[in-house]
Amino acid sequence: MLQKLTFICVLLLTTVSFSQQTEFKAPSYAAIEKNVQDTSSKFYYPELLKKLKTGSNSLSTSEYEHLYFGYVFQPTYKPYGIFSKDKELQVYYQKDPDMEDIPALKILLQEALDEFPFDFTAMMFLSYIYHLEGDEEKSALLSKHFEGFAIAIRNSGDGLTCETAMHVISVSHEYHMLQLFDIESIGQSFDGTCDLLQLDQEQYTIPGLYFNVSQIQKKNLTLIKSN
Repeated sequence: MLQKLTFICVLLLTTVSFSQQTEFKAPSYAAIEKNVQDTSSKFYYPELLKKLKTGSNSLSTSEYEHLYFGYVFQPTYKPYGIFSKDKELQVYYQKDPDMEDIPALKILLQEALDEFPFDFTAMMFLSYIYHLEGDEEKSALLSKHFEGFAIAIRNSGDGLTCETAMHVISVSHEYHMLQLFDIESIGQSFDGTCDLLQLDQEQYTIPGLYFNVSQIQKKNLTLIKSN
């Protein structure tokens, strides 16, 4: 089933506007932290998360940005966390879904998103499952949410240097972005602030794409110190 990930990403390329000129701007984490913790703010995190989970299709670009980057300030954020039923879910990921698998698979995918709302693999496959069932409204909504978060990452930097890197809150998101760009990495390195996903110099004119993982490192250090 995981082989369908690339196919789904290609479908999403028709909606994610990466070809348009973008004004890149790194997230202001101080401002985002203040906004998501302010009960009077339209970006107050519990209310934003409620809109996401209750199926709102009216989230703005700023709301997607605050949802995504604001998650690093939530107590549930575990940058290297693994879904509690990951082994069970991987069984389904390794095969094409039968219709008889769908009820159990839907439950597992939703549970994965409940634990980590930015599990892009679970989000895309749940969208695909809804499509198989003929529920195009729910399928399109999940695709829209994925698009909103992907654009938030894309707008955070051009990825050409560490100083202008795209910001991510999960290492797995780096590879999702490469799939959306239809790019394959041949290696990875880390300089303490950024991951560099290296590209084949015979195919590309740049050495690779940079992803800022400073918030991942910061949170992980906090978790280590608290244990």
